[in-house]
Amino acid sequence: MSKVRRVPRVSAGTLLLGTLILVWFLLFAHRGIFADFSADDLMNLDYYVHQGGVKTIRAAIEVFTSYYRPLGGVFYLGLSKTFGLHPLPFRLVCFALLLLNLILFYRFFRLLSGRRDLAWIAVFLVSYHAWFVDLYYSSGTIYELLCVFFYLLAFTIYVKIRSSGQQPEIKHWLLIVVLYAAALDSKELGVTLPLFIGLYELIYSPPDSIRQIGAWILKTGRAALVLGLMTVPYIWCKMAAGGLGQEPLYKPRISPFVYMHSFQIYLNPFFYMDHVLRGGSSMVLLGALLIIALAMRQRYLIFGWFFLTLSVLPFIFIPHYAAFFFYLPAIGWAILGAGLLLSIRDLLISMLTKAGVPEGSKSQTIVLCILLIPVIACLAVGHVRESRETLSLFQRAQVPLSPLLKGLQSICAEKKGGTTLWFRHDPFPKDSYTLQQAVYLTCGGDTKVIRGGTASNGEAIALSYDGQQLRTDENGN
Repeated sequence: MSKVRRVPRVSAGTLLLGTLILVWFLLFAHRGIFADFSADDLMNLDYYVHQGGVKTIRAAIEVFTSYYRPLGGVFYLGLSKTFGLHPLPFRLVCFALLLLNLILFYRFFRLLSGRRDLAWIAVFLVSYHAWFVDLYYSSGTIYELLCVFFYLLAFTIYVKIRSSGQQPEIKHWLLIVVLYAAALDSKELGVTLPLFIGLYELIYSPPDSIRQIGAWILKTGRAALVLGLMTVPYIWCKMAAGGLGQEPLYKPRISPFVYMHSFQIYLNPFFYMDHVLRGGSSMVLLGALLIIALAMRQRYLIFGWFFLTLSVLPFIFIPHYAAFFFYLPAIGWAILGAGLLLSIRDLLISMLTKAGVPEGSKSQTIVLCILLIPVIACLAVGHVRESRETLSLFQRAQVPLSPLLKGLQSICAEKKGGTTLWFRHDPFPKDSYTLQQAVYLTCGGDTKVIRGGTASNGEAIALSYDGQQLRTDENGN
């Protein structure tokens, strides 16, 4: 008789804490589920439609190509073919990934620290950030969401195996390699995975002596070595002609000064501060955190410090800034913040014990709750204040696209190929191609677009779009 495999039970405490974090996240981010397409979405979709589904899938399988983030192309082409140009399915997939990533964040913290209390606090700290507004309102951040999902899934699978004292088997190797390839197919951010697998081994299972470093690399550090060798041709393809690294916005300028300057640019909005950190103050902060981590002799704090300082390498040297790029490095800050908070708790418990208060889990819980109340209050105030600003900035940069797409679909369904659309008025910037991309995606490549001025073709359809409604101008011909 075969053994029946028991399904692990979820404790009431886990269910309660998970629900509270979910409510906290949705309280601030839920409106993003119903967000419209952004200009980036049309640009991305236009690119992949031009490339075609076969080429996109082939690039995703090959991995080592100059093709632009092919797994994102699978997302765009797959959903548009299935559901058409409706934003809701795109948003639902993005939010599903956001929630799955929260689960992986918890696993990451739990495996590194071996502590449930730290994992819950850390995942709460990283569950929402107002300056990551693009993650919640733009499907154009699918690259980040997919990359972080596959990145952390590969990392947590590896650490789960190693923390049990075992080495990965062939099936584990294949799974980790496939997940790493998927992370690379999603976004260049994934290239640091071999680095952190190597650092994990170095911190948690260091060689006994310098003389044994070679044998240690070939045995304990071989996962980092294998994945690192995978990374070399990937970076070469991205930096070669036709790759993303040749684009002006993504061409790196590598220097310590650029690192310090860029890190500070990201750090101010991350801490909800308006240019408070200046000069070398961010480096002083990092130095102080390293000293604290080393003094406390907690391996997860040391690993967290390296994670927050090195996971930024794929983007810190490029002259293109977006606050949500800090999505992955944020988990390094979260594990440090949670670790320091629990250390303060333990220090207070020690002081209370010396004062005659009996030590126990109840005392620890009470002290932790007292410490968490001001943290939660400060975060709530900061999230509310900053969310208003970031959402306002995001919305001002966007023009509603669904009314335009629906109107174009209706117009082009009744017209033959080769139609000319003359937009007498539209709200898009002069250097924007969003309007042309919308026409191509709805009406096809044989439809000509004229913006402003006078239409030379007497049979052109005169249109006006105000961001709310697409109107046909009967007197425009």
